[in-house]
Amino acid sequence: MPAPWIYQDRQYHSLKALVAAEASLGITYAGVVARMREGWALDRAIHEPVRKKTSRQYIVDSRVFSDLKALAKAAGIPYNAAVKRAHRGWTDAEILHGKAPRVSANTGAAVPVKAAKNAIKVNGVPYDSLSSAHATLKPGCSYRTLLARLRQHWSLEEAFEVIKKVDGRTAKASTRTLTIYGNTYTPAQAARHFDVPYNTVLDRLRREASDMQAIGHEKILPGSLIRQKNLPRVREPLEKKYYIVDDVQFDSVTALAREYNISAALVYNRIHINKWTAKKAVTEPLANPVQVNGTHYRSAMSAWEAIGKTTLATYQGRIASGHSLEISLGIEPLPSLDRYEVNGVKYSTLAAVAAAHGLTLPTLTSRLLSMSLEEALIYIPITGRYSAGVFKKKPALANSPGTLYFVKIRFSEGTLHKIGITQKTTSRRLGAFDHQTLLERTGKLKDLYEIEQATVKAFAQRLFRAEEEFEGRTETFLLTDEEEQQMSDFITCAEPTTARVTDLA
Repeated sequence: MPAPWIYQDRQYHSLKALVAAEASLGITYAGVVARMREGWALDRAIHEPVRKKTSRQYIVDSRVFSDLKALAKAAGIPYNAAVKRAHRGWTDAEILHGKAPRVSANTGAAVPVKAAKNAIKVNGVPYDSLSSAHATLKPGCSYRTLLARLRQHWSLEEAFEVIKKVDGRTAKASTRTLTIYGNTYTPAQAARHFDVPYNTVLDRLRREASDMQAIGHEKILPGSLIRQKNLPRVREPLEKKYYIVDDVQFDSVTALAREYNISAALVYNRIHINKWTAKKAVTEPLANPVQVNGTHYRSAMSAWEAIGKTTLATYQGRIASGHSLEISLGIEPLPSLDRYEVNGVKYSTLAAVAAAHGLTLPTLTSRLLSMSLEEALIYIPITGRYSAGVFKKKPALANSPGTLYFVKIRFSEGTLHKIGITQKTTSRRLGAFDHQTLLERTGKLKDLYEIEQATVKAFAQRLFRAEEEFEGRTETFLLTDEEEQQMSDFITCAEPTTARVTDLA
């Protein structure tokens, strides 16, 4: 028989009975056990209130920031950049302002900070990379549009919309001011204020209309403005291109391609991208000619365009899967001995198996890392399977044993934390991923579900969806080392009946 527990001259047959009788409100038996394992005295373990915050405050020069996300916003850096700085052991001030330059012990001068490989400056402000600047400045364009602007030789400030991009053709008109009814406007302001198309205002100003005429508040007499064709050219006309092959001149790429019965796009790419001569562009043999049923084609794509019986997507899919050209074109049937067979049905590719069973190829591929094909096709993911409603309808499922896990998973973009519940072992559930188990709790599924949902709610501000496609990626978090410990404590101490807490983050 276990030794009795004595507290304040009262005897209890177990620690659990002691906690039930003596512990302060909100203190659970599991929490007391966890505290005593860490060396807490019994009196402190059963009375000290549970911590109510999941993130510490950050203080810099008397400025108090409620959490790391607020500090990142003040620093003008992405949240994940602030997390990386915290992981490196930077102080609160260094996270906010960046690290001060090191001073040479020999000369006393500041040691130049080595710039990041892809570092840039926008309007004098340094950024680690183009993508970092885009995330911080948040211009009114996508990252892809930003790259396109830079390819078109926009300056960084113009591409990021820090300064207005000036069109050289309209610079004189667009940069002058208008005085209307005693007020001064730029052409853009006048267009908005008087509800006139901006291009109309610019066109009238270039043709020497008055300010009132530009906005349509004075009549423009016929012939009183300069005609469009008489306006001075801002740009020199493009030099007329022509192409000579065997002493024959062609005025366009299209005419040249038509003469030699070659795709105009191919000729254009050979001349303007590969920098070939016009003669080489039309006389060089096409790469990878093919022969189908005795007929020669310039390429496999040309053969599909001429005789293909499959859709383009099917043709490309079969080629990618390694089928012969004849099978890809639909001229010959798929081989009778297929690679995949499920319930007597044969499939030529894994993509076809996934599509037939309502799955995406990445999802099926991910499952196959830890399951057989049959298991992967019938597996029901956790998302949507477990809920309070489901447990109410299925008491047997609610009371069946399960595991709540808290792990670190390493992805291509970094390390994230994940919480989840499973009826398998954690290693089998996440065997396809490079993970480290931080904490596990076993119990009834319905109880573990309540703890999981309470944890997700409490740390909702730290949710960070993984970019890689896998089931359960909506329960991933981006945590500092301190927040990792706080989540571990929360999961350890939470009880199903007390797990429904308010948002602590």
